[in-house]
Amino acid sequence: MKLAMKLAALVPCALLATLVASNAGAEQVSGPAVSPIAINPATLGQFIQWTWVKGTIKVPASIPTGALAGMTCGDIVVSATSQAMNPPPPGGLFSSPKWVHTVHATGAISSGACSYAISVPPNQSFGVSLGGGAPNGSTIKCYLLELGSAPSQAGWFKVPLGGVKEQDFALTTGWCQNPPG
Repeated sequence: MKLAMKLAALVPCALLATLVASNAGAEQVSGPAVSPIAINPATLGQFIQWTWVKGTIKVPASIPTGALAGMTCGDIVVSATSQAMNPPPPGGLFSSPKWVHTVHATGAISSGACSYAISVPPNQSFGVSLGGGAPNGSTIKCYLLELGSAPSQAGWFKVPLGGVKEQDFALTTGWCQNPPG
């Protein structure tokens, strides 16, 4: 509770400092004078902390061949999915995760590994999984990119506020499915 109160008091100050800094050199507007506020980044870091899951994805040379030739790390999708579920909508049959955070992996596939980092809510159970998706601009022309990995899904994890969970994967299979016709 004390942290929330300190953060609530600090956020308006940070916003004010940002506004003052962004208006430096701008045309003066009538109103009360505002003095700049100096905020030590180390102090601010005590109150604003991110919680992450990150890792590397090993990509054997046998995967980006054939229909997957030209595959990039950006074609690998990493998802963190909450264990907590929303109830089905009225008349619905299926529940859905309370949250899903998704990123495309980064790096150079020619190095044999890609990396990822996803911000996740602190102290909430979640699982991490890999998938494939040929994003717009991809060099591979797949209707559906399927990737197998070890592990296939990692979880359930909880990460404390400001913590980092390391979770590595290795691609085991990859195939490209195109629509019939």
